[in-house]
Amino acid sequence: MSNSAEGPDRERRSYLKAIAAASVFGTGALAGCSGDGGSGSDGGSDGSSGDGSSDGSDGGGSGSTDQSSPTYNSTALEVLHPWTGGGGQNAINAVIEGFHEEYPDIETDIRGVGATANVQLNQMVNQRLANQDPPAAFNAWPGAHLTQFMQSSRQLLGDITESVWQHDDMEGAFVDEAKELSRFDGRYVTVPIGSHRLNNLFFNLDVIESAGVTPEDVESPGDLIPLMEEVEANTDAVGMAQSMVNANTQLQLWAAIHLGMHGYQSYMDLINGEGDLQSVTESVEMTSRYAEFFNEDASTVSPPSANQKIMNGEAGFYHQGNWMAGGYNANDLTYGEDWGWIAFPGTSNMYTLHMDAFVYPNNNPAPEKAIRWHRYVGSKEAQVNFNKHKGSIPLRTDVSMEEFGPFLTETMEDFRNIEYRPPTLAHGLAVAPTTLVNLREVFSSNFMGPYEVEATAQGIIDTI
Repeated sequence: MSNSAEGPDRERRSYLKAIAAASVFGTGALAGCSGDGGSGSDGGSDGSSGDGSSDGSDGGGSGSTDQSSPTYNSTALEVLHPWTGGGGQNAINAVIEGFHEEYPDIETDIRGVGATANVQLNQMVNQRLANQDPPAAFNAWPGAHLTQFMQSSRQLLGDITESVWQHDDMEGAFVDEAKELSRFDGRYVTVPIGSHRLNNLFFNLDVIESAGVTPEDVESPGDLIPLMEEVEANTDAVGMAQSMVNANTQLQLWAAIHLGMHGYQSYMDLINGEGDLQSVTESVEMTSRYAEFFNEDASTVSPPSANQKIMNGEAGFYHQGNWMAGGYNANDLTYGEDWGWIAFPGTSNMYTLHMDAFVYPNNNPAPEKAIRWHRYVGSKEAQVNFNKHKGSIPLRTDVSMEEFGPFLTETMEDFRNIEYRPPTLAHGLAVAPTTLVNLREVFSSNFMGPYEVEATAQGIIDTI
């Protein structure tokens, strides 16, 4: 086990132990989590008093809480996000349109910075925060991913507790997970806009029916292999679609397989730095067996392009987050007729938790406008408009699911009633950014073909 995990990683592990203790059964899964990934500083900077107030006329920490006559400066509202295609682009466009209708007097500069797994966006945001040139808001994953900003000697994220979360009792409307993962040292710094489930296995119904297989009968990751063999033997489709332009997709698939083979507790032990080499080796070996059924162009296609293979009948199965359903909806494919899904084999009692959120930086160039953006992101309207296109579910408890269709309604029901909600590893809720970068490097160096099982397994253990 590596002994270099100090500072942010140590805080992250304390944070995850609180998550693990609270993420078992019930809608209040993370209630009581301390969320103490922060530096403990109460001080603001550049216009912030440290208590969430500012005059709103220039770069401030959290802006004014005066609701009657906000004072906007001349700086356009700059918002950075990663969605440049597919259901994600449709989702953010719907939010932007609604925001413009709600606040027609606010000039905006909202743009996508695209790359798999938010890599390019994260790099840009980190550089701009380091240069004290933040955007007004940016998309990021909450939870452990944000510890990088809370550990800085400077206060990089502003406090929006009073100006956003306590406005119109927004705090009371959100599920506990959203609140706990958005709060550090008692301060809210971000607003989640939707939740994704990571342990989905999608399939093309025509393909699996032609192959004569029944995914619902599969109980473990190993049980899926004969089904993929039947798909390839009886149809022109490959057994499993995959994108390998970025190592994150391989990391994500392995994490799902590990959960399915070894269960919730083994996974939580692993992300807390107490993993077992034998079990990790077994799950990495199983992942290498899955690779035998990947599409030949996996190294050159993006995740949405891999999903297109499900839509076109070129692949039987595809493991991804539930955002891929947004692509099915955009292409007028019908759930239960054209495509279906199951929880990834072995994880039927789990909802692998992922969230999208917008973060409020300190030294904000347009504080009052940014506050309005975050309020809107947390509104019923935005939560509906975003998630129904994105293939995710809202995090407010008072949102009707009428516009979401059967798949996302099922997802919401599972979210409310599932036994375990392990935080996602590949998308930043479970590990600090430096750890995630190093994990991706383990897979990039050892598991993108050829598949070095022992080196990959040892690398995972050494990294976390």
